[in-house]
Amino acid sequence: MYKSSLFEQLPQLLYITNTQGMREYFPRMLHKHKDHLEIVFIAKGRGTHIIGDTKYDTKAGDILIFNQNVLHDEMAQIHSEMVTYCCGIGNLKIKGMERNCLFDLRLPAVISSGKHQDTIEKIIDMMFCSVKNAQTHAREFSNYLLFSLLTLIVSLPQNTVQRFFYKKFTLVDQVKDYIEQHYTQALSVDHIAHYFNISPSYLSHLFKRESKFPLMQYVNRRRIGEAQSLLMTTKYSITQIALMVGYENINYFSTAFTKMLGITPTQYRRQWIGKELTL
Repeated sequence: MYKSSLFEQLPQLLYITNTQGMREYFPRMLHKHKDHLEIVFIAKGRGTHIIGDTKYDTKAGDILIFNQNVLHDEMAQIHSEMVTYCCGIGNLKIKGMERNCLFDLRLPAVISSGKHQDTIEKIIDMMFCSVKNAQTHAREFSNYLLFSLLTLIVSLPQNTVQRFFYKKFTLVDQVKDYIEQHYTQALSVDHIAHYFNISPSYLSHLFKRESKFPLMQYVNRRRIGEAQSLLMTTKYSITQIALMVGYENINYFSTAFTKMLGITPTQYRRQWIGKELTL
């Protein structure tokens, strides 16, 4: 690497997806990435994303930064015309930052590309086409484009980013942390309330007030989000995935999945076959 480079090593493109051409766009439920980060560029449409504890209204031209291990949730309307590019990135290490983190967590995770929108879309599309068409030296070509893309994103004017400050770690934050550690197990409002030694009714009221979701709906969004990742990236059966994310009843899993996304787990997997291109 260059001596003055922001990066301690060359980041690696792990996969790239373009939702253009899909019959419908289906939002991703609450999930996180344990060994890489994702960058999503919205080429068309609008949506709402929750990244960490912050809610963003997103639109075409926005760049979404999903740092490693940061929970994020997408609430674009089902059947919307949103078109996105999604890049999975590993081996990213910026000087002074945690691995696979593009920006400090104290900064918002959504940035407007502004006057660079066309340039950014062209760079990402070249990466996508190179991988899709299996061009000679596609890995090297895409990784150097990725290096250029990240450098451009980091250099975007900081006045497009409004700082925010973390709130105090509340009881609801503790409950979310507990859910993150145990969502693959049998959970109920009574069970969680007992663990925190509070009444179920108080917990339900407090959680919905602060998170905007009923507690068990939040648990289900986390489970379905993980199920989406497994459907997209593994060959586990639907039954295996249901068990892995905390559903003992396959029918209940399919019903919950379909209710949230308007499509069955099997149909969802078919939608994504061939859409996630890996190097």
